[in-house]
Amino acid sequence: MKKHCFSLYFLLPFFFILFYSCSKSNDVAAIDDAESGPSLHLLQSKWLLTSLKAYPSRNFSGMESIGVIGNGTDYYDINADGKIYAYALGVRDTAAYKLLKNDSTLLVYGYDHGMKAPFADTAIVIKITSDSLVWYHRNVAGDYAKFTFAK
Repeated sequence: MKKHCFSLYFLLPFFFILFYSCSKSNDVAAIDDAESGPSLHLLQSKWLLTSLKAYPSRNFSGMESIGVIGNGTDYYDINADGKIYAYALGVRDTAAYKLLKNDSTLLVYGYDHGMKAPFADTAIVIKITSDSLVWYHRNVAGDYAKFTFAK
């Protein structure tokens, strides 16, 4: 049986390898039972991507290996319908998501031919306010990609 992994992060085509992850989430069994906490209402909004940077360590120190400044049109629209509608570098995409009850683990499920992926990519929300969102994702190269959004 062929193993498929999908990711919302392919929206940035020239960074595809940087963000593509095929690791299975250990939280898959608990997804249906997950109940999001108070940060869910803050998360559900339209967010403009202001920067994207990759670092060798989780504390975002060391030499930045890649960096992108948002152009004012790239966005992630995180809706109450459980989907993220995204637009980046001229490409539109849709993914399903679930914020776990710890309010920091964001599971993102890509789609392939209309079918939701069976496994999620994991992003960790490190900051969320009414006008700011920051999360990171560890890629297969071992770098930590830090996404910064604003309204």
